Amino acid sequence: CEVDEEFIQDNFNLYGLKEKFAQYDEAIETILSTEIPTEDDLENDGYLELYQTSADLYGLIHARFIVTPRGLSIMKEKFIAGRFGTCPRVMCERQHVLPVGLAEVLRTSRVKIFCPKCKDVYIPKNKYADVDGA
Repeated sequence: CEVDEEFIQDNFNLYGLKEKFAQYDEAIETILSTEIPTEDDLENDGYLELYQTSADLYGLIHARFIVTPRGLSIMKEKFIAGRFGTCPRVMCERQHVLPVGLAEVLRTSRVKIFCPKCKDVYIPKNKYADVDGA
């Protein structure tokens, strides 16, 4: 789910993240920007580094957002609709699954899929395979 802009603009929600990123202010500005990168931007190493920092920061902000009442409500709707897929086990009878991050540190684990019926965690074989699990 997409993080609400108001959530990102509230410094209380971002407490402790500034120290983790050298380009924190620029990354926040990039996240909140509506501008689309130009071809020159995409060839600029400095911009690509800022873009990676922004993506990492957004991921950590997202992890905080989805445990808020609003974030949980959005996740519940997506779970009920089956937006995250179904369990691969036949005995689970196409039980809807949830994405789960197993690490709090960036680049230590990819997102996994959790089935609430069999209570197992799986490596996704779809669009979530490359999402960081922090």
